Parts: sequence; C-alpha cells; structure tokens
Amino acid sequence: MNLSLQEKADLFGGVVTARQLVNGAVPWFCQELVETESAQARLRQWAASGGMARTFPPARIREELRYYGDPRMLPAVIDAVASVPPPVRDFVLEEVALLGIGWVHIGRTFLAPFEGQRMIILSGASHDETRIGRLVLHELAHAWLESPALGEVATCLPAAGLENVDALARDEGWLDDAFRWRRAKENRADALARQWEASQ
Repeated sequence: MNLSLQEKADLFGGVVTARQLVNGAVPWFCQELVETESAQARLRQWAASGGMARTFPPARIREELRYYGDPRMLPAVIDAVASVPPPVRDFVLEEVALLGIGWVHIGRTFLAPFEGQRMIILSGASHDETRIGRLVLHELAHAWLESPALGEVATCLPAAGLENVDALARDEGWLDDAFRWRRAKENRADALARQWEASQ
C-alpha cells in the first residue's frame, strides 16, 4: 500500500510536514511501517495523543514490558523493543504481552495474565540472543501491522480449526489464495523487521 508523501505526513495529524519527512525529521519513519490500514490507524492515534512530544526514559521498557517466561531471554527482548520506533514501542508496552519459552524452561504452567492483550509467544530454543532478537522484531512487526484494535474480534484459530479452513479452501479451490495471503503477511513483517534491524 504505497502512500503519497502528503498522505504519509497526514498520518501525523499536522505535527509533521511532508517537507520534514523528506528532510529526515522522523528518522524512524519508513514505508514498511504503514503498509496496512491497521498500522496507519495506530500511527495516526499515536500522533494525535501527543506521541511525537513525549519523552521516554529507556529504563521504562524494563519496568513496563509485559514479558513472562524464561528470564534468560529477557535481555534480547528488551533490546528488541528498545530498537523499534516510538509508536511501536508504546503500542507494545500498552497492548502486547510476550511469553518466552525454550531456553531455560521447556514448559511452563501459570494463570494467564493476558486478558485484553495480544500475546506473542517466543521460542528460545536456539539459545542465540541475536536470533531471538530478530524473532521479537518479526513478531512485533506482525502485531503492529496485522492485529485488530483492542476490542475487535481477533482471528486466532486453534490448530484443528486452521486445518479445517485449509481443507475447505482445498475443496473450494482457494487454497493457493490462502497461502499467498499468509505469505504476503510474512513478507510484510519480514520487510519491517529488516528495516528496524538495519537502523540499530
């Protein structure tokens, strides 16, 4: 979804002009950040709430991040969240919970404290902080680009339900379209995560 320069500036609600965007006044802004209507709406809402004027001490990430699970993964998760643009960071701290599993613990049981939040599940099985950091960026990109707004119905199906959808798609002849749609979502998340990684 390519926006004109003026349309990109309009996402900031008058706080940033097209000229300022061209001149690099918002160094974290990139086309990949606003590839979906959900992402555009989030950026608009963030700018309207005074996001461009807010200051943010980095220590707040550790204090406010809703991370559960393997403590060994926490530094990589914090570093990844610290590297995303301010509107994404604020979105993550307000609406996302992360669960890390697989580095120290191969299983975990506890009451889920995630009501009203998006859940990102991260595997630490690689025991590689760089790979975990990339995984975090990729999943944060999915959350930013694709997730419905809080209060909207999420499209999370149990695995058996997804198998049923695939069977229906196969029977009705649209399975290739379903795979293309899933691949497009992965490609968008990959492109945005690469932008964030390159800016570190």
